[in-house]
Amino acid sequence: HRRIKSITDGHDMNFFRPAQGAYTIEKFDALVEKDYSMVMWNLDVQDWRSDITPEEILARLTYAVRNPTAPARNEGKLALANLGLPRRGSYIMLAHDNNDKMLKTVAGGQTLLGAMIDEIEAAGYRIVTLNECLGVNGKGMGN
Repeated sequence: HRRIKSITDGHDMNFFRPAQGAYTIEKFDALVEKDYSMVMWNLDVQDWRSDITPEEILARLTYAVRNPTAPARNEGKLALANLGLPRRGSYIMLAHDNNDKMLKTVAGGQTLLGAMIDEIEAAGYRIVTLNECLGVNGKGMGN
């Protein structure tokens, strides 16, 4: 926590995402005591999987942002849950910045990360901070 604060010009951390989405009530309560808000995602592009290619990751994202209320479908590696979000709803996407796949080149010569950003914007979404996405001001949820 202190290290992150020191490298972000004093910005404090307010949000916590549990690894793999796993947590216990005890861990949740400990976070609340420290003024953290736990945040989960509603779009997992599964970049963490060893058997998925950058192109498949982009296909997952493209399908989700272009078909936000489509029924669930299963296409092998591209199994998607029905996110049930309105067309202009909010997504919190799970993607990992320490993943080499994000820097791989995909069709069109872009990196996967660049192509994902373009796809998100082409579908009419904006990339914003968690505070803006969740509609909170200042420190944590509800403040």
